[in-house]
Amino acid sequence: LHPKTTGLASDPTVEATLDFEEPVAGQSTLKTKIALGQVTFSGMPVDAKLDLSAAGDRAKGLDVKQGTLVAGPLHATVTGTIQLFADGARAALGWRSTPIPCANMVKELSAQALGPLAALAGQAQAALGIHPTGEAVASGLITIDSRDLSAASMSMTANETCGVALF
Repeated sequence: LHPKTTGLASDPTVEATLDFEEPVAGQSTLKTKIALGQVTFSGMPVDAKLDLSAAGDRAKGLDVKQGTLVAGPLHATVTGTIQLFADGARAALGWRSTPIPCANMVKELSAQALGPLAALAGQAQAALGIHPTGEAVASGLITIDSRDLSAASMSMTANETCGVALF
């Protein structure tokens, strides 16, 4: 897919694969992988990957049986439905991340933002006795319609208890 067809503001790389089978009339299985490289999210480039496996009655829609979303430090399970049409498909997906320790987020985001200087920042934190505490959890909704990729949307709600412990 050409990045411009996704309607994303940044200029990411976009790759998608799809495996669809209908061994018995009406009963279908679908496996898909979508990878976005260098998507700008909150001002930072992030790689994102969505893997889905769905099954069900083609006319009624397919239920996601297994789904994962990985975007930067975020690892989430995905549920939802996929509706098939003669000219495309629409996915309505909900996701919820596993808890992310704030220390891991600081480390990964520092590495992305500072590159080789991130190690020095980590050493400075340790020398000063500064330790990130707490964890973050996020959830959200994704809708993608192959008939109009520019209308794709993603919403996110975050709940975090991140803090800093001194010494």
